[in-house]
Amino acid sequence: MNGVRRPLIVILLVGLVVRLGALWLVLPTKPLLDERDYYFRAAHLAEDKAILAEGKRAPASIWYYAAFLKTFGAEPTVARVANVLASWAAIPIVWGLGRRFGGDRVGLAAALGVALYPNLVFFSFSLWSESLYLPLALGSVLLLAEDRPPPARSLLAGMLMGGAALTREVGVVLPVIGGLWILGRSHFRGARAFAGAALLGVGFAAVVLPWSLRQNRHSDSFALVTHTRWMNLYLGNVRFPETKTRTESMPPWDRYERLGKSLAEREAAARPLARQAIVDRMPWWPLEKTAETLPRLLTPNSFPVARWLARPDEKGWRGARAYRARIDGTPLERLRPVFAYAAVGAWIVVLPAGLVGIVLAWRRPLSRLFVLYLALHVLPVIVTFGMSRFRLPLVPILVIAAASLFGSVRTSWAEAGAVRRSVASASALAAAIVVATQWKTILVPWWG
Repeated sequence: MNGVRRPLIVILLVGLVVRLGALWLVLPTKPLLDERDYYFRAAHLAEDKAILAEGKRAPASIWYYAAFLKTFGAEPTVARVANVLASWAAIPIVWGLGRRFGGDRVGLAAALGVALYPNLVFFSFSLWSESLYLPLALGSVLLLAEDRPPPARSLLAGMLMGGAALTREVGVVLPVIGGLWILGRSHFRGARAFAGAALLGVGFAAVVLPWSLRQNRHSDSFALVTHTRWMNLYLGNVRFPETKTRTESMPPWDRYERLGKSLAEREAAARPLARQAIVDRMPWWPLEKTAETLPRLLTPNSFPVARWLARPDEKGWRGARAYRARIDGTPLERLRPVFAYAAVGAWIVVLPAGLVGIVLAWRRPLSRLFVLYLALHVLPVIVTFGMSRFRLPLVPILVIAAASLFGSVRTSWAEAGAVRRSVASASALAAAIVVATQWKTILVPWWG
């Protein structure tokens, strides 16, 4: 452990410096799109003002930003620093998971990978909820990484899962992951396993239910975290005709906003439309949605890539959404596309390497926990819609699995049987096909 402490401290310092440096670089950039909404809500909360449509967003990120704004001042930079610290907090957790997965070397390599992974850095200074979600979700997984976690750990893991669900609603899958893991490790036998799963649920409910009860006091429909579940199904499943008129060619989000004056009216109108859209595509809807959404989720393109490729002096929406960087107007401005290429290249490497690493290490129990985590984070996206930031929760797990191949690819390949080799090859090929299908749009500005 003493031999690990020093390099881990160095990695943590590097991760913090890189994130703070990236924030300093784009400090002239104003909050954009959903970022403005998160900041607006957090600033109102910090000033003890009422928030309109409180159930529109998962609240934990807003609470988190508001605590910093109330303490250090109501400025977007304060909220961004808070987000940077949340992103940085995931690094030691990844080290712990990597260490349990493959030893000290894997833990350090995974921590370094997450510390420097471009999109994790670029999203760290943006006011999105994923940066806070990661340490909460991954922390709960780390608590369950032992063969037989003690009851107190199961309870604490459930509480972290509750915090993650209040940060991003997809976190409601976490107790399912944890429960299946605890019970599966004991082959669904034994009072200790069932008690652990029950304590996990108690911890989750203790955090989430108070918010849920508050949200449902004056509502006709029950919502666990937010009242926008039909919005997501509407945006991801209703198809609109392509026409040249402005009204008919509105983005899906604008169409949803026009469904009603209030959130409740919009949800009521979206529900039958989303249901009918799914019914009309049965029985092929699951396959069609997977084919449509999975490539969009797994494409190397991303919101930061688009913002680095766009130039601030461009007219229209591209220029409006470009990062304003301190290097603009200097010879270093040529680094803008380099940052975009780094984000694209990192994902092209991590996706197949991570999948191969998980398959080759299948005999390690944590591989199954990782597969559960990945699958149950991808499934809600397929049912609704995919965006580049929705894949951020997948990145640390894939980085850990990829790190397990570091210096031991030949050994891992030799020790794996023919079946695992075939599955690993197929996984790498599938990842390459997904990238290839998106090749023409990888460097096309895409705001998602």
